[in-house]
Amino acid sequence: YAGSNLFANGDSVEVHALTTARASETGFENKPVRWQFASKENIKATFSQIEKKAKAEDIVIIYLSGHGVTHGKGREAQFYYLTGSIGNEGMINDDQVRKSYAISSGELTQWINAIPALKQVLVIDACNSGKVVETLAGNTRNLNSSQIRALDRMRDRTGMFVLSGSAADKVSYEASEFGQGLLTYALLQGMMGVEARQSSEGHFVDVMRLFQYARDKVPVLAASIRGIQTPMLGFPAGGASFDIGIVKDQSGIPVARKKPVVIRPVFLNSGTLDDDLNLIALLEEELRREADKGNTADWVYIDANNRSGAFAAKGIYTVNGGQIELTVKLFGGKTPVTLQVNPTDDPKRLVRFLVREMKKSLRN
Repeated sequence: YAGSNLFANGDSVEVHALTTARASETGFENKPVRWQFASKENIKATFSQIEKKAKAEDIVIIYLSGHGVTHGKGREAQFYYLTGSIGNEGMINDDQVRKSYAISSGELTQWINAIPALKQVLVIDACNSGKVVETLAGNTRNLNSSQIRALDRMRDRTGMFVLSGSAADKVSYEASEFGQGLLTYALLQGMMGVEARQSSEGHFVDVMRLFQYARDKVPVLAASIRGIQTPMLGFPAGGASFDIGIVKDQSGIPVARKKPVVIRPVFLNSGTLDDDLNLIALLEEELRREADKGNTADWVYIDANNRSGAFAAKGIYTVNGGQIELTVKLFGGKTPVTLQVNPTDDPKRLVRFLVREMKKSLRN
């Protein structure tokens, strides 16, 4: 862990993981991580545990990734982080559901305020999360007196750094070709040394430099998937930045490889100017089967005719003496790539040959 590398005694680093996934699916099974289901009750209890153990000289990093909504109007408007117990966003309109299963920005502020550590980092990779930054940055015109007093105590702290995945009323994308939320992807890239202070000990991860890198990188990533996403930053007035870890081995950072996007193929029989052998449907089935592998897939498949930066197999085939001969190119890169597919009398086998060649080409 980067934190263990920074602090001389690795035992001083305590990690709590609250998630809807099983421990076996997260890689936490054989690591010193306190794993729990991400219910509101468990999240609140974890904050309480940290409050009791943390000291003023400690660093506390809180990372919330998931779904968020803004609910209410005027003075009542707040950001709500949806825990794993909420089935859909529409349930947030129920008062009891909100109280039992969602975490409001007011509650989050109260829980963080109670932690005595003077250096605190909060990252929220969720839609509408900019509402939290607006609140912590001092936008108090819609708050009641008790909320204002709580936020004043928050701003008195020497090191509350806040990064949200999006503005208060905007989307935070979870893009399948990146395998992670765009904010998470950018932060992991920054930790790998793109935006870290280098030394003989490794890459020192400075919280302000890392956040600024993510703030600049996420809009570029969003544009590549034809979206708009702008993270929001909240830095303490006059507060100095600080290191939150040292990266010695980049292979330990789980940044996903950006997957190529593949769209609908185009094939024609040169004699009939039609897809008599149904190669398009056969290849689409294989493209979907590969994409369904999730993180281990070689590509993301989108059923569309056009998409900026996407790849598409296009070809012409002939049938001579029962043998199918396919001339095919993979479009989407700087120049089209010719794929070598051996003739065969079986359309399904031909498509399997083609999938194998597509994987070779896209991996290069």
